[in-house]
Amino acid sequence: MSNSESKAMTSKCEIDPQPFARAYPFIIFVLAILSAVYGTLASAGEKAPAGAPLSLDQYLKQVETGNVDVTAANQASQGAGLRVTEASLLFSPTLDATAQWIHDKRQSPFLAYNQFVNNSVEAGVSEMTPWGLRGRLSYSLTQTGYQGLVGFGGASPPVYYYGSPKIELTLDLWRNFFGAESRAQRDLIEAGALAMKFGQSYAAKASRSAAENSYFQLAAAREFDQVNRDSFGHAQEIYDWNTRRSKLNLNENSDLYQAQANLEAARLAVASGNTSVRTSARSFNQARGIDSDAVPETLVLPDPKTVKTPERAELRDDVRSAREQQRVASANARLGAEKNRATFQLFGSYARNSQQIGESEAFNRSFDGTEPTRAVGVRLSMPLAIVSTSDAREGYGKERIAAEALADRKVFDQEVEWKDLVQRLEEAKDRLTIAEKLADIQKKKAANERAQLKRGRSTTYQSLIFETDFNQAEYQRIKTQSEVLSLLAQMKTFGR
Repeated sequence: MSNSESKAMTSKCEIDPQPFARAYPFIIFVLAILSAVYGTLASAGEKAPAGAPLSLDQYLKQVETGNVDVTAANQASQGAGLRVTEASLLFSPTLDATAQWIHDKRQSPFLAYNQFVNNSVEAGVSEMTPWGLRGRLSYSLTQTGYQGLVGFGGASPPVYYYGSPKIELTLDLWRNFFGAESRAQRDLIEAGALAMKFGQSYAAKASRSAAENSYFQLAAAREFDQVNRDSFGHAQEIYDWNTRRSKLNLNENSDLYQAQANLEAARLAVASGNTSVRTSARSFNQARGIDSDAVPETLVLPDPKTVKTPERAELRDDVRSAREQQRVASANARLGAEKNRATFQLFGSYARNSQQIGESEAFNRSFDGTEPTRAVGVRLSMPLAIVSTSDAREGYGKERIAAEALADRKVFDQEVEWKDLVQRLEEAKDRLTIAEKLADIQKKKAANERAQLKRGRSTTYQSLIFETDFNQAEYQRIKTQSEVLSLLAQMKTFGR
């Protein structure tokens, strides 16, 4: 073979590089599409890595410290509880004291003097009793007189000291009779503080209950998501199997289309599950004071069938708050009725006095009783708009009756709600037992049908129907489990 023939043959065997160069971008594009599809399929069937376990009790401890609603409600409840003692201050002894020094150089047209002196110190203890008697025990020491007084033979009269222990008593005989108004004021302060205490305590319990529901909702969303991912994996297997059979002309195109439609439906369910998990995770984190939709921890659910029914208090905190609000309304009604009555008081006082030039001598002689002062009297003050005061008292009375009725209704509603929760819990537990049995049976049935399909002893349609039945059974099991745990969380608001 000549060299020219050899070169010609070689040139014929060589491949023209231009077509490959033109097809290179298309090949890259196809590979990118295949990678994206594969990545989507892998992520749809892949389970997120599990983090450290987080029990319900551990989560609630995080809520106690991280949730502002809970911490603020606890602080407000504790503060109101401490404020209850404020009511006792109305009937507690009170110390009062006054001291003044007066040097008055104003002149009188009748007397000539340098200045008038009036220096005094007074201290006393007073107390209001719950039955309407007010008393005050006091002592006063006064230095008073004219200095540099002219017209008394060149000598000014001395400046004297006056000492006086004194007791004063006042008894209400009409308004605040037997301490009605005073006790109403005490009840108003005490009941208002208790209403705040119990109301905030219930708010804290309600926030904790909502946080528990967030925990259960996230756990349920994750279980739903896992069911969807498992279903997607099974749908992928059925689709791949039908694709291989279709290439071999061993089945109808309808089976392939049906498998493909089921695969896309499973993919859509996975996408919806991802959204649900993210939303539940954000609520979960929000309840513990974290701004994020990522929850790396693994949730550990208590067994709903073994969890005991929470113990309940005789009255739920919001009902106790309503009871105290009724006391507030009743106290306001009594105050309104009392303040519009006429004031009629009996009062009396007894004092011992002394007048001495020396301060210590005046103090010592003031207890002798040689110069006592006695006083007895009455005071009367009454409104003249009789019709208006009568209407006001009647209005306060109707408000009191309405508050009592609402408080009684609150107790009634509490009992009805508790009985309803108990009944719903028992029914939910029974349904959970049935749902678990059904889910187990449907799981076995679906697995068996998949095996039958691969052996050619079943149809794609039949296998997909069984898969759907199993998914629905799992959904119902998870939903019922969440319902049981949610009812238990609600019951905790009835506790102490």
